[in-house]
Amino acid sequence: MSVSRIAIVGVLGIGACAGAPKPKIFGPAANLAPTVEIVGTTPLPLHLRIEPRQAGYVSAFYVIPGQRTQMLFPVDSSGSKMMPAGAQEVATSFATRPVLDTSRLLRRPTRAQPPPDASGIPQGGSSGGNNPRTSALQETGFVLVYVSTDSLSFKTLNDRVIGVSLPGYADEAFNAVMKLIRAASTGGGQWSAVAVPFRP
Repeated sequence: MSVSRIAIVGVLGIGACAGAPKPKIFGPAANLAPTVEIVGTTPLPLHLRIEPRQAGYVSAFYVIPGQRTQMLFPVDSSGSKMMPAGAQEVATSFATRPVLDTSRLLRRPTRAQPPPDASGIPQGGSSGGNNPRTSALQETGFVLVYVSTDSLSFKTLNDRVIGVSLPGYADEAFNAVMKLIRAASTGGGQWSAVAVPFRP
């Protein structure tokens, strides 16, 4: 089993190299930013190795600009999990669901979409005759790992974050999803998040 390792050290430099997307760091508490590894080379992120710098509540999401947000971890309805410092490997929701359910999760939402000129989605990013499943697998996604000193309410995540369609541009998608996740926080504690690019 191969491991794609992405080390997060300090503040992410901007414009280091052109080409592949780089990890993105969010939040005011750099001391909470975890190291995240996507384990394996499967078409979907099945296992993650997460290493918080200190104990905190951890949750993970799968974010593809222009598509709906999916919960990767935890895989039950208990909300974000307290995780001690140190590397730990976790199975994502893709690893614990049947293949047919994974296919269902990759489909675009059936709710009404804004007109293409107002959606902010790049040409060919959301509509037309493209196969949604094929499009989802071809687009660059991100594993977003959120760590906080406060837990997240699963009910709020389920109502306001999971399944919500995001804008088609990465910066706008991250702004939207971070606001939604922050709204699910049970307090005003410190937090940080790391978005690791994932493209099969």
